[in-house]
Formats: sequence, C-alpha cells, structure tokens
Amino acid sequence: MKHSIIDNISVNFFIRAITYIFSFLTIMYVTRVLKPAALGVTAFASSIVGYFAMLATFGMPLYATRSCSKTRSNRKELSKTFNEFWSISIVLAIISIALLAIFIVSVPKLRENSLMLALYGSGIIFQAMGCEWLFQALEKFRFLAVATLISKLVSLALVILLVKSPDDVILYVVFSLITSYGTYLICFFALRRHIDLSFRIIIKKKHFKPLIVFSLMSAAVYIYTSLDMTMLGFMRTDYETGLYSIAARLKSILTLTGVVVLTSALPLASELWKNNNQKQFRLLARKSLTLVGVVQLLVMVGSILFSGLIIKITSGSSFMEVKPAFRILLFSLVPIGLSNIAGGLVLIPAGREKRLLYSEIAGAVMSFIANLIFIPKYSIIAAASTTVASETLVCILCFWYIKKDLGINLIKETVYFIAEKTKDITEPFRIFLGNVLIGKKLPYYCPCCNKYLYNFKEGEYMRCPKLYNIDRYIGFDQKVVCPVCFSLPRHRIMVFWMEEHIELFKNKRILLFAPELSVCLWMSRNGISSTTADLYKSADLKLDIQDTKLDDASYDIIICNHVLEHVENYAKAMQELKRIISPEGFIIISFPVDLSIDNVYENNSITTPEDRLREFGQNDHLRVFGKNSAAILESFGFEVREICGSDCDSKIKPVIGPADYDFNKLWILTTTKRTFD
Repeated sequence: MKHSIIDNISVNFFIRAITYIFSFLTIMYVTRVLKPAALGVTAFASSIVGYFAMLATFGMPLYATRSCSKTRSNRKELSKTFNEFWSISIVLAIISIALLAIFIVSVPKLRENSLMLALYGSGIIFQAMGCEWLFQALEKFRFLAVATLISKLVSLALVILLVKSPDDVILYVVFSLITSYGTYLICFFALRRHIDLSFRIIIKKKHFKPLIVFSLMSAAVYIYTSLDMTMLGFMRTDYETGLYSIAARLKSILTLTGVVVLTSALPLASELWKNNNQKQFRLLARKSLTLVGVVQLLVMVGSILFSGLIIKITSGSSFMEVKPAFRILLFSLVPIGLSNIAGGLVLIPAGREKRLLYSEIAGAVMSFIANLIFIPKYSIIAAASTTVASETLVCILCFWYIKKDLGINLIKETVYFIAEKTKDITEPFRIFLGNVLIGKKLPYYCPCCNKYLYNFKEGEYMRCPKLYNIDRYIGFDQKVVCPVCFSLPRHRIMVFWMEEHIELFKNKRILLFAPELSVCLWMSRNGISSTTADLYKSADLKLDIQDTKLDDASYDIIICNHVLEHVENYAKAMQELKRIISPEGFIIISFPVDLSIDNVYENNSITTPEDRLREFGQNDHLRVFGKNSAAILESFGFEVREICGSDCDSKIKPVIGPADYDFNKLWILTTTKRTFD
C-alpha cells in the first residue's frame, strides 16, 4: 500500500526526532559522567568499527530499498529479492567481523581497546539480521518508529541507572548498543509478516555490480565524514577526540531534515523515474530541495547564534573548548542537506549512482589529504574546516552531474520555485499595502473580495492533468484567478451584476447551490444572508438538486453556478429549480459552454473518470453545453436574460477562461417577463 509523501515524511520525522531527542538526553548525561577523554576512546572505537560495518552493508540500504520497492506489490517476488540481499548481508557480516578481529590483533593502538572494539563490532551481525531497508522499501515507517522508540527508551534508562563514573565506560558502550540491537531484533522477528524468509544462502551475481557501486558510495561517504574522527584518534589525544566527538554528534543531529526527506521520498522518486513521470519527479526534487535548504539554513543560523548555549546544555562546561570547531562544523549543514537530495533523491533514482560515487570519492580524497596536512598542527579546527570543505565539494559536484547527465538545472529550477512560492506567500501583504497606498490606481479589481490587484494569478489546472483536460486550457489566459478569494471570471461577472442590482438581494430568501468562497465573501460583506446547499460538501442543507424535497416557491433567488454538468439528469434539476422558485423570483445560473458545438453533449456510456476527462474536460463532468444554451433554458419554460462579461468593467478581467468552456456569460431565469434596471 502506498503512503503519501507527507505521511512518510511525518513518520520519518518522528523516527528521527526520537533518535535525536534520546541522543541529546544521552549526551547531556554521559558528557557529565564520562568526561572528554573517556568519550574520546568510545568515539575513536566507534569510528574504526564503522569502516567494517560499512563493508558489511556493502551499499545494501540504498540499493536494496530501491529494488524491493519495485517488487513490494508481489509477495513472492519480494521474498525472492529479499532473500538474495539477505544472503549477501549475512556473508558480508561474517567476513567483516573476521577482518575486524584481524585488524584488532595487528594494530597495537587497537589492541589497547580490544574489548570495546569487539562490543561495537558485534553490532555488525545484528545489523545484517535486522534488514531495516526492507521496511523502508515497504514504507513501514510507523513500525520502525515504534521499534526505535522502544529500543531508545530501554537504552537511555539503563545508561542513566547504571553508568555512574568514567570507569563505567564499557557499560555505556553495551547499553548504547541496545538502541540498535533492539531495533534490529524487532525488525528480524517481524520479517515473516511481509516476506517468506529462507535460511538458504542464495548469492546472485547480478547484484554485484550495482552493489559495488553503492558500497563504494557508502565507503566514500563514511570516509569523508568519519576521517576527521579517525585521524584525530590516531594523531591527537583522547581528550581532543572526545571534545570533537560532541561537536560531530551535534552536527549529525542537526542534519535531521535532509535525512528524513531522503528516506521518505526515495521510494516515490524511484517509482516516478521508473514510470518516466519527469514532471512530477522534478517537482518532487524542487520541493524537497527547497524544504531541506530552507530548514537547514535556519537551523545553521540559529545554532551558530546559540552555539555556546547548545554545548553548555547538552555537554556541560567541560566541553566549551569545542565551541569554535562546532561553529565551523555548522556551515556544513546546508551542503549536507542539499547533497542528500541532489544525490540520493535525483541521481540514485535516475540510475546515476556512479556520478554520486565520483562526487563522494572527491570529497573523501580532499578530506584525507587536508586532514593529514592540517590536523597535526590545527587539531579539531582543521577537522571541522575539512568537513565543511569536503561536504561543499560533494554538493557542487552532485548538482553539476545532474545538469550534465540529466539536463536538469536543478539549482535554477529551485530558485525559480522558491521565488514563485515566496511571491505567493507575500502576495496578501503586497495586495494589502497596494490597496492602502495606491488603491484604485492598481490595474485590476476583484468585486468579490473588494480588493485592487497588481494582477490575477494562474490556477493549478495545467498542473493537474488527472483532474482537468489541459488541452482545453492551452491558448487561454490562465492568469484569471483572484489571489485573495480565488474567484474566476464567472464569479466576478456575476458579482459585478449583483453589485449593480444589490437592492434586489436584500431581505430575500436566497438559496445558494455549491457555495463558493468568492460569492460568499461578497454576500457577507454586503450583509446579504443566504441558505447554502450541497449534496456532498458542508452546507446548511444537504440537497440533491434533482429532488430537493423543498416546498413549492420556497425561495426568491436561486444561485446555481456550475452545478448542472455534475448531475445525472440536468432536465430534472431544471424542473426542480422552476418548482421551488417563487413566481416573482429569479435564478442566476451558469455551466460549461463549448462554443464549438451547438447543443448539449452528453453520453451515458462515458462513465470512467478518464473518458469524462477527455470528452467533457473534467473527470467528474457528465456533459458540456453548447452555443444554444439559452434556447435549452427557454425550453424549460423560463424567460432568459444574459449577464455578459463584455458589459463589465475590464478591470475585473471578465474573459473566457481559464478553459475554453469557462464561458464569460451567465443567465438570469424568470418564470414571468420582467426587467432588471
């Protein structure tokens, strides 16, 4: 079952929020108990094991998530794909643990912390068993949220209860590992709910090539993001490594947005690219890039301003020496977030993993050389500066490859997207200011909301091909929507006429079918009350216009704007309107009119949304009327008078549009001859 991208982001945000909240709480406690030197030892050991854990994953999370998301609708195919990946994971985990053991025995500095390294290393086998990537491919983010919450609670409780001094550093390592152990075990025991698990080792060569690419990507990422910690551990003291570990952990916590959006949107991005839905793919990329970029920029600025307070609250005064390095590290938040989207959400779904790999290798090489040269002299300041430079290089290269390989200038598109959204957000203020300072000198006016405007705006019609037949919108002015009340030309034409005849509407029984905001605003502003009616949406009365069950002659005025094209039998609706209107009353009515046909076009055999979209212009329309609409209305016994857009002030833009059938005429219907002066 597919979930909306907003739903996925929300749940993933919750997962990450849980992780980071507990990380903050853990940091706040252990930094005051273990002190920098002890933390430096754990950070160094963790970074060393990370290289072997990286080998064990072998690029599995991204590649397996992408592959399983393509077969998730078929349990048999999904099980087959899963078992192939799981076999590779188990074999790689065993190899990685063996290599780690050899490495510990061979390197003197590592032998000093062999127990701690062994504990961290044990997580590799649990990581292979857990297979979080399957649940991400299935978009089971709520399940992962619950599993993460349980594991974090248990881990934090044990740390607080039993870790009391620097001598308890081993206990801290054990209890902190429960966070991942617990989540992996919960995932493992839940596997059979979604796949048929096989314990046979099935190695398929077809996965080797893409996995090698993804593993090299993971290696490059881990190297250029962890080299600072590893090289500090080898080249400087445990105290300095401990200081820097706090800055690095805080930086990782603050990269929340990019990771959440990438994890949530990757299945959707892969599906859009696979289905060649370029328009939605690029829109998803722009939206994701905007969200991540803006949030990360705000987080960066806020964290720089309050960096001292953040360190003091999370780690205590003994870690204040890391403040300059932490401030430098914060400048990496924006490039990290942007490269997460550019690389993970664009290049990977588009099958350009190698381009992302090249970018990350460049970052890793820069990180290694710069750290090797500058850490001996400048310590943690050098490590922080190198991280910022490496992340920035990776980000720039990702965007360059997107433009070069895919022909997408994502930066330019996103800048335009942000400018457009900023204009939409600030438009109400701009309109308010314009009405105060210039007023009637503005070129346009909406009588519905009584606002003078710089311009009308485009609607969403051309962007919704599943709802509207966009061929009917091509060639017509799309800038016809009021940015304040969202009125269309037909609303403004009607209200313009109503404004001129406002006395007719006072103290009358008015029935308003399918009430629209723009018309309701005008009526409310002028103290005109009405009874609203709709069969499906919220209204005063729930009525079927074909059979209202209202008394005869129960209303003096009926407004029926674009309703007849939706009902099964428009003739019955017209007869019902004639029955409930008073003899002295009148009806204002409009509906889609196609000037290329003479009579109403309807076909009872056209029943699917797709066919209705093609034939009638909208997926819920049952007909479209023609040039002889006035004669059709007269056939029901009405006297018919036109309200023409050509009779209105041009400032309200009373044109045909946004579609070819959005006619700029309405009709006034009466049961007796009368004039409207």
